[in-house]
Amino acid sequence: MEYLVALDYQWFQVINGWANHYRILDAAMVFFTKLGIPLMLLYLASLVVRGDNAEKRLRNRTTVMVALCAAVLALAINGILAQLFFRDRPFIDHAVNLLVYHDATSSWPSNHAAISAAMAMSLCFRRRWGARVCTTIAVLVALSRVYVGVHYPKDIISGFIIGIVASFIIISISEKLEHLLIRLQSHYEKQGS
Repeated sequence: MEYLVALDYQWFQVINGWANHYRILDAAMVFFTKLGIPLMLLYLASLVVRGDNAEKRLRNRTTVMVALCAAVLALAINGILAQLFFRDRPFIDHAVNLLVYHDATSSWPSNHAAISAAMAMSLCFRRRWGARVCTTIAVLVALSRVYVGVHYPKDIISGFIIGIVASFIIISISEKLEHLLIRLQSHYEKQGS
């Protein structure tokens, strides 16, 4: 176990060691740590109004609901785990290149990684282009959290796994509900004819 903790800190040092050496890279990492998730939410908001016909708009809106529910579930799981297994943030225990202010809340697991992974994974099943863009943003958000000095790599990996699991849970529930809604809709359409 001590080996894994040491390895986690070594990887943290490698990634965070780049901070404060390259202004453009610093700015990009701060951008993604602060605005990566809002960018993903903006994309989801755009889906709500897009679609050539009613069926596509409904599918887009369902995708948005799945992504948001997966993010909420991931955040709830993280909240429970953070209460059970508190871990100090890197800037509490070590000298780090801290690029953004953060409260000294639990570092494990990463909320940013969990939320962005949950939203990106939810899109992978329905929106190819959007999934690629949001997955890229999710990876950059996760990497940026270590780079700016507020998370260890293990926090990010755990958050990503939680986000992916939350997404699978919500997707499986939504598929069952979607089939039920389609049957109900066709039943009512038959009765109306």
